[in-house]
Amino acid sequence: MITALPARIILCAALLSTVPAGAIEAQTRRLQIEIEPIIILNCVEQIEYTLDTAQVLAAGRPEGQSADTVRTYGGAAQRIEARFAADTILNKADSSAIDIVINDACSLRGLGRGEGFVVDVKAANEGVLINPAANGALAIREARGKPDYAGHFASRFTIPQNRIRLDRAINLDVALRVDIQYANGSGRYSSPVDGVFSIEVSAP
Repeated sequence: MITALPARIILCAALLSTVPAGAIEAQTRRLQIEIEPIIILNCVEQIEYTLDTAQVLAAGRPEGQSADTVRTYGGAAQRIEARFAADTILNKADSSAIDIVINDACSLRGLGRGEGFVVDVKAANEGVLINPAANGALAIREARGKPDYAGHFASRFTIPQNRIRLDRAINLDVALRVDIQYANGSGRYSSPVDGVFSIEVSAP
């Protein structure tokens, strides 16, 4: 046993001497990353605009049609305010609906699958603007949207995959159908809760 020990020590030294001198590196040869769909939706929280009711009443549109569209610039609102310019009682349901278009209401960026994004726009359950001083209310009857490259509004539409980018936003316009038949006075009509309409974007 005593004479075998030096032989083992010599053998280990011989094995260690076969390792090259210098640093030893290990390389990762393959890297795979999977990215789930990314949706970035930004909307302005509040809008204020002035609606000239005298002009609306003078439009004289036939029954079943809305008055001239009022265009407002800003953003899609968690809270929308309207200021009326005339003391008028409107109580005829067949001629009291107007369209309000909110340009650049929201902006959308992201990464999607091959099917693109599906966008749903609708009026909120509590979609109403009230004026406590005049005991009046405006009802949001309908909400529709469209991307900035499209030509018409819809409550549901698809944004194709080839238009979706992380570095370039798609602006969304929103059109509201507002019933003003119970606007019993001038003044400011405001949303009592956050959320007059909603925009939902999903990747199928």
